Amino acid sequence: FGAAPDDIKARHAKFIVPRFHRPISSWINCVIAAGFTLEALQEPRPTAAEAEVCSDLVDNRIGPLFLHVRARNSGVKPATTG
Repeated sequence: FGAAPDDIKARHAKFIVPRFHRPISSWINCVIAAGFTLEALQEPRPTAAEAEVCSDLVDNRIGPLFLHVRARNSGVKPATTG
């Protein structure tokens, strides 16, 4: 968005994407603790061809920016604390 033309940037308010820096195990364990069953994990990355066209994507081939989690409600109620 920083590379957008000035006229487009002027029409939109600045925003900050929230970041939640936690280990992957923390995220996955929360899903499991909520009573879900993990079905799939995916770390989408740009292809070599995409990174060649857009050099800003090269680092994302090594460290993906996203983790997709597919989980299904297992029907088991999670244990409550307190």
